[in-house]
Amino acid sequence: MPLYVLIIVMPATIVNIMLEKLEIIKFWLRASLLARFLQLIDVTQSGVASMKGSWRVGRICGIVIAIHYSWFVIFGGILVTLAKMYFPNYHPDWSETTYWLVGTATATLFFASVLLHELAHSLVAIRLGIPVRDITLFILGGVANIRKEADSPTTELAVAAAGPAASVGLAVLFGGTWYFSAGFSEQIAALSFYLATTNGMLALFNVIPGLPLDGGRLLRATLWRLSDDFRRATRVASTSGRVIGYLFILTGVGAALIGSWLNGIWLIVIGWFLQNAAESSYQNSLAYSLLKDVSVKEVMTTDCPTVEEYLSVKELVESYVSKYNMVAFPVVHGRRLVGMVTLDSLREVPQQDWEQTFVAEVMTGIENIKTIHPSERADQALEEMGEREISQVPVVDGGRIIGLLSRSGVLQFLKSKERLSA
Repeated sequence: MPLYVLIIVMPATIVNIMLEKLEIIKFWLRASLLARFLQLIDVTQSGVASMKGSWRVGRICGIVIAIHYSWFVIFGGILVTLAKMYFPNYHPDWSETTYWLVGTATATLFFASVLLHELAHSLVAIRLGIPVRDITLFILGGVANIRKEADSPTTELAVAAAGPAASVGLAVLFGGTWYFSAGFSEQIAALSFYLATTNGMLALFNVIPGLPLDGGRLLRATLWRLSDDFRRATRVASTSGRVIGYLFILTGVGAALIGSWLNGIWLIVIGWFLQNAAESSYQNSLAYSLLKDVSVKEVMTTDCPTVEEYLSVKELVESYVSKYNMVAFPVVHGRRLVGMVTLDSLREVPQQDWEQTFVAEVMTGIENIKTIHPSERADQALEEMGEREISQVPVVDGGRIIGLLSRSGVLQFLKSKERLSA
């Protein structure tokens, strides 16, 4: 379940508090939608690589928890909004220090809620046999690296429902804390009330029936169970998501036309994110379904160029690099694969040394590269390619290279198969 853009909603929230003095429920709605779109980057398809620039901060139940450097930007933005706008607006008698302390605690618990939402999805996925690599907090919220689609509607239903259920549980927990603390601590009550409302509205927004929201996955699981047709269920849920996205855009345009241009822009951007994410979800799911029973042999490229290990770098550049649109070339001794040579490794060789430097000197040996067998499943091979952040893999049978599996080749296969099945 993705998290979208708190930073998109923040300007509208600040303006509403500072200029319009809107009723508190309107702020809660803004905050909850913002929280949801902080969460909309949740990824439930396979092959999502960990973000570069992330720091691993620990593990929870075997799942790596990481923080991307961009997360500090959004954390600071939320903290300033709470300490300088939200709490001063509703609690004008607090001290400056209190605003910052309560704001820091609230922002921290807000992101803890985001993390728990993602953990709920991830833990249920693991329990049902779906691997989860990590969870990363970043500027758009949080992303769970769930490495493949559910293989049954029951599994899809359970994984999708886990996040909203966790948010409801957090809303009840913080609501109870607010109720019992109201008589002795205004600060704890204010913090708890904000978090209870945010988590509650986040749960409600999550179940809107359109991909990529959790509600869209719940809808897909239900239709999948009723029709036993994953592709059709995905198409309906994705279409629903796109319609919802366009409704947001139209509402935003209407708001802008009547003078509320900031809120209008906010709604338009949210709608744009939704409808694009819905389309992306459909394409990813379509690829999954089309590749599920396909072997590597069916999608690999068999006419891939190979280079001899004792070819000079100069000959490689002039005869291969300039001719073929490839980032790496299989290196062979006869027909036996002995390694791969990449464009990055060639760049490390000074041009004046190209003629006397052989490919064997700059290649990566066979023991250090990923190879696959032609009988392996194509979807599983692509998952591993995504995890390793590589775009092509040599296909080897008995030590001999017989082809190359590339993302571009798979894309071409999917386009052809989709046209035939349309």
